[in-house]
Amino acid sequence: MTEHEDGDEVTLRCSVSTYEQCGHTVKWLLQGQHVEEDNRDLNTSQSVCSASLTFLTSHFIYTSRFNSFQCEVTRGDKVQQFSFRNSPSGWWRFIFVSVGLAALIIIVVAVNIRARIKEKKTQMDQIAVRYDGEDDSVTYENIRPPDGV
Repeated sequence: MTEHEDGDEVTLRCSVSTYEQCGHTVKWLLQGQHVEEDNRDLNTSQSVCSASLTFLTSHFIYTSRFNSFQCEVTRGDKVQQFSFRNSPSGWWRFIFVSVGLAALIIIVVAVNIRARIKEKKTQMDQIAVRYDGEDDSVTYENIRPPDGV
């Protein structure tokens, strides 16, 4: 569903996309009733798999921001109704998905860094340094756990 505002006219469009020949009927409902074609305040048009509804911004329905409209999609005996939600474009979805993905990447990187630091610390704890004062020699030993890992 999309909304297009052109001056004092608003056009709502509901369409169905399919990968095969479309067998859907699309109609607009106002407060649960089909919008009549002879309605002088609301102009409707239908084509294959889509329906459009046009009205003036001065119309009382415009002030409710389309909460009264639904798109009805029928195929055979199956009928589905979709409420028109006047949401600000797909940008919000893009922003939410981007922020969520960025947060996930940050968490993965932080866990990876923490694991590497812990591994390095463990390796450092396993190295013993001995200083022999008599001959001024330094001996490094790798101490391994009893299981040999």
